[in-house]
Amino acid sequence: MGGDLAWDDTTRAIHQEIHALRDLIASLFARTNPGQPEAKPPEPGWLDRAEAQAEYERSRVDRLKARAAERRRKQAAQAAATE
Repeated sequence: MGGDLAWDDTTRAIHQEIHALRDLIASLFARTNPGQPEAKPPEPGWLDRAEAQAEYERSRVDRLKARAAERRRKQAAQAAATE
């Protein structure tokens, strides 16, 4: 779920108040207030993309572990052969 339905009214109000306070504090301490973009709820489909990215990262870690184990196995075999 994403878009306007991602946040309930309370969450949206909290984000708006934090944004307003951040702008107020920035305007007090800065000569010019560049302003920051207001927080927006995540776009629809964000959870699916996040899960796909997490799965991709898990597969990368698994491949790295397999390569490291193979490298250690080869080094152990080479060390045993030289002794």
